[in-house]
Amino acid sequence: MLQIEPQLKKTLLKISDTIETQMKKELEWSRGRVPIKSKQAEVCFVNALEDHGFKHEYEPGSHKSGPDVPFYINGTKYDIPVKSADRKVLTRKSKKPQCVKIANCRSETFKEFEEKRAFFNKVNLSTPGILIFERYVCLKKEVGYRVIMLDSSLLGVNNFDTCTTKYFMGQNDKGVTWRIRKTMSAQLWFDIPVAYLDDEETSLTILETGYVQRSICNHKCA
Repeated sequence: MLQIEPQLKKTLLKISDTIETQMKKELEWSRGRVPIKSKQAEVCFVNALEDHGFKHEYEPGSHKSGPDVPFYINGTKYDIPVKSADRKVLTRKSKKPQCVKIANCRSETFKEFEEKRAFFNKVNLSTPGILIFERYVCLKKEVGYRVIMLDSSLLGVNNFDTCTTKYFMGQNDKGVTWRIRKTMSAQLWFDIPVAYLDDEETSLTILETGYVQRSICNHKCA
């Protein structure tokens, strides 16, 4: 089972009902037509922290490099990235392993690749985990959500295998593909095999909402 500090695990499970309530509000507002994006996931998490009296340093709308939601439990600071992910159903023709794509930190303040890599590894590998709001679609075209804490050791950035005019790209020793886009923000993206999200050794399920019927979600998922 994924090892998480006891007080962090206890807190996440304690506020899970409130996170779910916040998620339902977001879905009701859009009538289920729009998936919960990362910024909405951050707000759901922050509102749940506030409802339970936990202090945080979240800055809405901030594009600063670094963790998304720094917060405190009994005086201990935790820097947690909060992301959304969309698990799509695979077609029978697909030969690629099923993955979810998540956006990570920006690195616009660093010029050289080695500086970017050192920054990403410092942020990602020092955090106790990454909180993922995962949206998934089953074969019956039904949509559901779950929130999991994922092992941050999966998010290492090694030397690149590919360098094009658009990005640096590589695959780390965990089999996770990463890419840094050569844009103004120089943002890092990961393709994480869903097997890691389903494995108790690398993930902890905080809550699962059950299914939201496909009839109220018109977003193209597959």
